[in-house]
Amino acid sequence: MIGVRALHLFKEDWINIHNVITEKWELNGKPIAKIRKGDAEAIIEDYVKHDCEIEEHKYGYRSIHYNILTKIYLRTNITEIQVRTIFEEGWSEIDHHVRYPYDQNNPILLPYLTIFNRLAGSADEMGSYILFLQKITKQYEDEIEIGREKRKELEAHIEKLKISKAEKENLIQNISDFQLPIFFKMKEMSSVYQMPSIPKMPSIPKMPSIPKMPSIPKMPSIPKMPSIPKMPSIPKMPELPKMPELPKMPELPKMPELPKMPELPKMPELPKIPELPKVPKLPENSDIKIGRAKPGERVLKTKKETKK
Repeated sequence: MIGVRALHLFKEDWINIHNVITEKWELNGKPIAKIRKGDAEAIIEDYVKHDCEIEEHKYGYRSIHYNILTKIYLRTNITEIQVRTIFEEGWSEIDHHVRYPYDQNNPILLPYLTIFNRLAGSADEMGSYILFLQKITKQYEDEIEIGREKRKELEAHIEKLKISKAEKENLIQNISDFQLPIFFKMKEMSSVYQMPSIPKMPSIPKMPSIPKMPSIPKMPSIPKMPSIPKMPSIPKMPELPKMPELPKMPELPKMPELPKMPELPKMPELPKIPELPKVPKLPENSDIKIGRAKPGERVLKTKKETKK
């Protein structure tokens, strides 16, 4: 099921929405007009005139529900269109938020939500009445303008009459005092917008009296503590005799200054070690071979001796 909600400003605007819905879509049953007990008879008669089924809601919910047949692709669906005013929408949203799902029959909340529902209905009725006054005011202004034009025409005709000046002035004065028929249709139009008598507000249930708390028994008086005996006063200690002053120590004689140490003579510079002569290179074809000397052996050996 598909749900659609249409909101309108004034109570009377629902007729325009009703005409569009009934002309454009096929209805699945009659429209249901949900009303509150005590709503204006003129509004209920208007619903019946437009072939709406009246249903009185016990919590004061107001709305007009249409079930229409819509087809998306090959499937036919039932779409519900809810039509109501902005005030009715505001009340229903707050009522649903507060009561559902656990506080539907709360005896404390229900009277206040009922008051709120009546205020929302009164706001709709006041809006309709203000709209009615606007139309009447416009009609009044139009009638005054028409009366002014007619008075000018009459004054022009009076001036053309062959009568005395005093008689002309008398006729013009009578025209000025003439009251135009203002609001001649007010009685007929006001029957549609008649403000219903406001029913008495339900008495708010009294809160159950809170039982008195049992009186707390008085605490037994605490016996006084026995007074602690005063401690005997401690006798004053005798004053100690003053110690004799110690004699001043004699000043120590100053130590004689030590003689300065004589400067040590400078060490003579050591002679430079002469460079050793370089060892001459042996010829390549020499029979002498350099090797490591063992105890009792010569350092230089010939190649022949080495082989042996």
